[in-house]
Amino acid sequence: MADRRRLLSVRLNEREWASLEEAAKTRGLTRGEAAREALEYGLWTMAEGRRVDLSRLAFIMERMQASLDLMIELEYPSAAADIEKTAQAHMEEFHS
Repeated sequence: MADRRRLLSVRLNEREWASLEEAAKTRGLTRGEAAREALEYGLWTMAEGRRVDLSRLAFIMERMQASLDLMIELEYPSAAADIEKTAQAHMEEFHS
């Protein structure tokens, strides 16, 4: 069965348009692809009845990362480079 797509027309303000353009450019996508990806993630949270507070999430992640960085620096300084390399490999494998 062919992939049947439907057209959705949406008006964006200047900030939204610039954000979409930047997301598409950064990820090497077309605007349409970036919009579909953003819509997919947004619909998932709506379907689950959840609202994601991205500021809070980013703060928690940064605080956790700062804590881990400090712990590694103090307790396992010789392992820091290997941890960084493993984290980078995981980013490429799971988040590209």
